[in-house]
Order: sequence, then structure tokens, then C-alpha cells
Amino acid sequence: MRLGKRQLIDKTVLLLLIVSTILRGSAISLCIPNMEKYILITIGIAFVAWIYSNGFAIKKSVLKKNATAFFLIICALPSLIGNWSTQGLTVWRSYFLAIILAFQVSVLVSKEELLISFCKVMKAIAIFSLICYVLFIVVGLSYDWIPTIVKLTDSSIKYKSLLFYNIWLTETTRNCGPFWEPSIFAAYLTFALQIRLFWLGNEKKRNIDCLIYILAMISTLSTGGYILLIITALMYLWRDNRNSVLLKFFTLLGTVTVAIMGDSIMEWLLAINYNVFSKIAYFSTMGTTRTRIVSILTNLSIWRQHPFVGVGLAEIDKEYAIWKIIIGTEGLNAAQTSTTFLMLAAFGVFGIYYTVAWLKVVLDAKFLNGVQKTLFAITIFFIVNQTPHTNFILTYFLLFVFLKKNEKIEMIPQQLKLMR
Repeated sequence: MRLGKRQLIDKTVLLLLIVSTILRGSAISLCIPNMEKYILITIGIAFVAWIYSNGFAIKKSVLKKNATAFFLIICALPSLIGNWSTQGLTVWRSYFLAIILAFQVSVLVSKEELLISFCKVMKAIAIFSLICYVLFIVVGLSYDWIPTIVKLTDSSIKYKSLLFYNIWLTETTRNCGPFWEPSIFAAYLTFALQIRLFWLGNEKKRNIDCLIYILAMISTLSTGGYILLIITALMYLWRDNRNSVLLKFFTLLGTVTVAIMGDSIMEWLLAINYNVFSKIAYFSTMGTTRTRIVSILTNLSIWRQHPFVGVGLAEIDKEYAIWKIIIGTEGLNAAQTSTTFLMLAAFGVFGIYYTVAWLKVVLDAKFLNGVQKTLFAITIFFIVNQTPHTNFILTYFLLFVFLKKNEKIEMIPQQLKLMR
């Protein structure tokens, strides 16, 4: 069917904006100067085109149905005012920009079409990254010809970049996709996998899509990604009563054990056969359970000293470094990993709204049973506490889309055809 002028513009704008949200959190955003300015220009052009194609028909209900974006901004204002500094405005601008862009994308079309578009984009990226991974890592073709990009704030971190597939030269065997770290790629693949399984209904092509997401997740060699894969499998296992209660119980028990004692288990496996298990293990102190616990405790210490308006986004990294010394964890390579507790430390008590918003996403998923909702909540908070998502446009986009209520969740056959 031939698309009309308005439909063509809308679909092009949607694709452009979703790609922009991904690139904002990609490796090139850390390596190319003024990347944020380029994305801002893209946002402006794309959004003006959308407004033009829709004849300025922005409904008042849009504001009510996407109020979360405004609350996230409002909750940040007391901290911005209470910790005012012109030198820190760039950091605040990045935060507000991420929310505004995510909001703009979330109001363009229906909830179902946004979820479908996200899954289609992630599937395309997964396929491209898997092809590159097989050619360059498995087969061993030379990637010397690929342009090298260097992180602006740390010249020791380098990538060979094909935009939507980056070879992290420190960990060449891990699939980062377009992102700067494999666990981030695994996190968004998890969202795509769960959306495809539980939000977009049942149809034959779903199995192929899910297989692509799973293969891409496996290629990240991310321990966190594997845990998320197990959690997703549990959600699927608990979808009805066809599986025995005993099987479900021991599967859940095993998952909790792996999540809590993952590092110890991997160390034990390495002691048995290092050559085999070192290929699936990634032992950076950035990703250990201990690091995440230290991050939570450090942020809580900051929040207890500044409970009302926090220390502000501009000062959070400096305060974090100071408090690591105060609580005696400066010897650990414990980087900031927690988004939920970072929000508390930076915004004070108002920062709890970020957590409340995600909990509302879980509660609104009426088609999930109690166990599935619990596992979905674990998925969300595991993801946002692996690395700070304060400026991740794609994460805010997913939050706003999940909270949209103006359309039914169930897919109709005509909409499912869009996935083909």
C-alpha cells in the first residue's frame, strides 16, 4: 500500500528520532566532540517536520497522558535551584534534553506502533551486529580498516566503529552493538525480547525475532545479560499453569542464587577450568556485585547528608569520589552504577519519583501475573542499576511509552503485519 505524504513523513521522523535516541547513548556520543549538538539539530528538524505534517494538531490530552516527563523535570528543579552554579549548566542541559527528546518521540504515534518500531530497530541492529561479530570475531577477518574512535575523557578507551557495531579494543570478543559497553546492549535487547514476548501478542514470526535477540545477547558475553536472559525465561515459564510448581520453584531459586552469588560461582568455575570459562567471564571490577553494593551505599550516604535537594547533577561525581574516601571504599574501583540511588543523592527526596514511575509501569502491566510482575520489576531495576541511565534518552523513551494508556495493549492482526 502506497503511503501518503503525512504517513511517509511520520514514519521517517519516527525512525530518525528512535535512531537519534540510540546514538545518544552510543560509543560515538562519548568519542565525537559536540555530538549532543548534532543530535539537538536532528531533533529540531525532525520534530518540526512532524508538527508540519500533522498541521499543528497536538492534542491537550497528550500532556495529561505523558505527565511523567513533566514530573521528572519538576522534581529536578528544587535541586537545580538549591545547587545553582553556572558552571554545571551543561550537565543539567543534558538531563533535560534527554527527557524532552524522549517525550517528543513518545507522543508521535500510538503505543503499539512505538513498541513495534523499537523492536524493529533493535532487531535490525542485532542482525547487523551479529553479522559483523561473526565476520570479525568468529571468522577472524581483519578490522584494521575500520575507523578508530577514542573516548574524549579517557584516551585509553578505544573502539573500531561501524556506527551500529563497535569493537571495544579492550574486550574485542564482546558484542557492544552501537553502545559503549556490552551490558547496555544486553539491557536494551532484554527490553525488546520482553516486549516481543509479552506486549505484542502471539504470532509465528515472534519466535524468529526472539531468537535474534537471544543470539545477540549471548554474543555480548555479559554476565548481567545472561542473568536477564534467565529472568526473561522465568517470566515466560510462569505465563500459565502448564508447568509444575516444583519446576518453577527450583528455577526461581537457581536464578536468585546466580544473581546473588554470580561472581563467586564464576570464580569457582574458573578454578576448575580457566581456559573454558574465561571465555564467558568478564571480570572487570566495574561490573561486580560488590561494586554495585558500594555504589548504593555511597549514594545513600550522600543522600543522608543532603536529604531535601541533594547535591545536584553537576556535583554528584565529585561528591561520590569524596564519600568513597569517607566510607573507606576508595581502594575499590567502584564506579557509579546505580541510577535509582544516584537520583536520590542528586535530587534529594524528589529523586524517588524516578523509582515510583518505573514501579507504576510494573503495576500497569495488567496482563502479567504476580510472579511475572515481580520478575519484570527485577529486570527494570537490575538494568537501571548496572550503569547510570540519567542521560539515556532511550531509557526515558521506554518509560514514557510503557506508561501510555491511550491505546489497548493487545495487538490486532493489521498491526502485527507491520512486524513482517
